[in-house]
Amino acid sequence: LAMDNQPLSKRFKLSMEQDASQPMSKQGNDLETNPDLDSLSQLEQLPCELLWMIVDYTPESVFALRETSRQIKSHVDKHVKKFALNAIVNKVIIRNKESTKMPTMIELTISVPDQGTKLIILCVILRNTSEYQIVKHAKNAHHDKIDEIFDAVIQKKWQGSRDITFSIRLDDNCIGGFLGRTLGLNITELYLYECNEKETLDAVSKLAEGTEIRHLKIKSSTLTKDSVNHLVNIIKSHNVKLLSISVEKCDAEIDFISILLDLASMLHSMHIQQTYVKGIPKRIPYFLGDKTNDWSATIIEMFKRKLDKLYIDSVYFNYLPFGGATVLKENLPKIGKKIWFAASCNAFGNGLKCTVNEHKVIADHLNIQGAKLAIRHLSRNQEKFDD
Repeated sequence: LAMDNQPLSKRFKLSMEQDASQPMSKQGNDLETNPDLDSLSQLEQLPCELLWMIVDYTPESVFALRETSRQIKSHVDKHVKKFALNAIVNKVIIRNKESTKMPTMIELTISVPDQGTKLIILCVILRNTSEYQIVKHAKNAHHDKIDEIFDAVIQKKWQGSRDITFSIRLDDNCIGGFLGRTLGLNITELYLYECNEKETLDAVSKLAEGTEIRHLKIKSSTLTKDSVNHLVNIIKSHNVKLLSISVEKCDAEIDFISILLDLASMLHSMHIQQTYVKGIPKRIPYFLGDKTNDWSATIIEMFKRKLDKLYIDSVYFNYLPFGGATVLKENLPKIGKKIWFAASCNAFGNGLKCTVNEHKVIADHLNIQGAKLAIRHLSRNQEKFDD
């Protein structure tokens, strides 16, 4: 009864502490080493790999499964401890909580599908159980933050929301490697929203220590030299596969041609969005802070490196004039790889549709989403950017 009066997050942790305090023979290990098959249910006789598949397919059943027997509980916990949560946590969003030059707080939002709520709670508990046994009576910032996640998950579950939001101080002791310790070492999508100040970027690097990030998304009203340097470091350190960056203005001191070539040497896929800048008319050939560069030469050089997929979405169509667009149409299909390229472009007023060296070339000036030039290998014609 005492446990029933506790908040749900406390009840989960009390249950884990009671499990850990039981003698080893009562935790299911004796059943695992020499089980008597006649005494086991049909579910208990399943190979542990099949139980793991059940957990992956129906994560909402994780707590009910753990209650069936000590042996199944042991199998489920073993799987969840090493589970990376790729299919459970859709994305992690980090943003400045304050619009100041010296921010002290950042805000984290974790997007969790409805059916994954119970699994993420159990995963966080199991990843931190051993630490709780050692310092469960001590004040610890990391444990306090985990408490906050538990409460947020449970509260949002009953509210029907998929987003769990909480705040972390930039000087919290728990910040180093927090995402890896809490959610797992693989992050499907990390979205940095207006994280431009050095203090915030340093905190992001600490939060993500030890993780791999599949898709890094960045939204910035003003891209600074510091933020670009941190961007490159994050990509190098976290084995990023896809980069999406949305930017309005850029510091004049940034050499974006060199930066793009460096990124093209590290990444397979890039999406660059140039948004509207107040005071710069849309007829101006503006892109990434530049009004004069021949971007076709840079794009071709990018594809000569590791990059094989590039999507450019700009409100300024004249950054890619007819001459540059023609150079891309004629040269990209002959570069020696199966490329995927799409870009905002209105250079071909009458439209264009042809095949060059097994690459389909389409210029659709009537596209309702804006004029586009697309050059894609025939094997990748139906492929989307996130594929």
